[in-house]
Amino acid sequence: MDLFPDEVLLDIFDFYVNPEDADAWHTLIHVCQRWRTIVLSSPRRLNLQILCKHRRPVRKMLNIWPPLPIVVWHDTPGKFLCGDNITAALEHPDRVREIRFKTIASKLLMNVTKAMDVPFPVLTTLELKIYSLWWACLPDPFLGGSAPRLQSLDLDVTNFSPIWKLLHSTRDLVRLSLGIDQYSVTFEEIVTCLSSLAKLKSISLVFRFPDRQDPYLASQRPSPLSRAILPALTYFGFKGAGNDLEVIMAHLDAPLLDGVTLL
Repeated sequence: MDLFPDEVLLDIFDFYVNPEDADAWHTLIHVCQRWRTIVLSSPRRLNLQILCKHRRPVRKMLNIWPPLPIVVWHDTPGKFLCGDNITAALEHPDRVREIRFKTIASKLLMNVTKAMDVPFPVLTTLELKIYSLWWACLPDPFLGGSAPRLQSLDLDVTNFSPIWKLLHSTRDLVRLSLGIDQYSVTFEEIVTCLSSLAKLKSISLVFRFPDRQDPYLASQRPSPLSRAILPALTYFGFKGAGNDLEVIMAHLDAPLLDGVTLL
């Protein structure tokens, strides 16, 4: 006779499965057939995901397991990004929920972004941190210009145009962190983008090469009527020239924001 009914076991499993550990459910399904059946029959309740990393046989994993959401993580730079594993995961854009590259060499970024030139309809988290002395450019369009469920975006790149197009599809964005060449964007574009992101709670904006002089950019001030209203914003981190910050803040309405953190 079973000690616990299925619903009680599910409550226990739910407590055990850690959102920060996408592999936790693997331990449960190897205990016994009953546990395996309960876990695999409750993918939403237990937030089951397939974790894809560079040293895993991703294609084999995707053939073995049910069509669960995919998370792609990488936090160590290496040549493996030229290989097949990460690409195999990105070939399923309708299932990829998270992409986190914490340290990707800029020269290898192209190998990843080639597989990311289509819309990712269920992607909620995207992080591309460049491990290099040189900042990299994203292809245009990026993610096919569409990631409608994106909630967290963290990019270290130079060109703003692909980001501009992507942000117009991300109405649910809560966290935005950008490192960009300030001379690839106008203040009008920044204000216009922010004005469409009413759910934003956190912004970090880092301008690369802030000391470089550019008379053309200096003349590109938003019109007096341009304003970004961000009712949920509580954090604004900024790195760049002080006069650039003044221009942006003059066109920003954020009633919950106490101040700006200089990065």
